Amino acid sequence: MAEEESGATGLSNVEHFSEFAEKNREHLHQILEKAATDANALPGSVEPKIGDFCASCMDEHQVNEEGLKPIRRELQRIDAVQNIHDVDGEISV
Repeated sequence: MAEEESGATGLSNVEHFSEFAEKNREHLHQILEKAATDANALPGSVEPKIGDFCASCMDEHQVNEEGLKPIRRELQRIDAVQNIHDVDGEISV
């Protein structure tokens, strides 16, 4: 794969993209951290929901301990699908 160099910086397009992607990840992480720790967020607003979601993904110990338990019902519903009519029924739920 040919990497085209950008004149002024000497960085290839791939390097620019990688740098941009890393900065984007850092920015998103800061947004999630702020949402997770915002004591002034109104209950039920987007911020605590984002914060709770982020925290639930970050607690590896709890995630590993619970395993598939949190989605077991959904997996059972998927397992119960036997034909195209069942798929239609699940999609329309």
